[in-house]
Amino acid sequence: MPPVKHPRVLLAAGLSVVALAVAVVLLVAGSRREEEKPLRTVQAMLTLEQFARPDTGATELLISLRETRLNMPDQTGGEESVLLRCVDEGGAVLIRRPTQWPLLEETGYPYPHIHQLANKRVLDGVRGCRLTGPGIDFAGRVPGPLPPVAQ
Repeated sequence: MPPVKHPRVLLAAGLSVVALAVAVVLLVAGSRREEEKPLRTVQAMLTLEQFARPDTGATELLISLRETRLNMPDQTGGEESVLLRCVDEGGAVLIRRPTQWPLLEETGYPYPHIHQLANKRVLDGVRGCRLTGPGIDFAGRVPGPLPPVAQ
């Protein structure tokens, strides 16, 4: 191979290749960050009620989302689980558990909801619940004992 007569040309070509590689890496990293943008968090009210299962008589906390249009898989960016947290009057946690998203929709009940089994002590103590996950922050409060489900 003959010696290079213009080493500056070789250096410039090498620098161009490095600059091009850096630009490609930054472009790919930037597009990934764009895809991972956090979802805009939507807030909504939850309704909290006491419910007795007709089949077993077991007591439940019924947590309903009255804004049915928000009960969509894409609301959480495709996440299939959200966190339910219910507290008493002093803020002590009574219930903390992951729950399925979107919420359950059953024939005969107009709103998406969660059936959370709970004993009398928990039902008597619940004053607020919050459902959180990517893109959602839904909350509901009651001033006193949970009302029974309106029939």
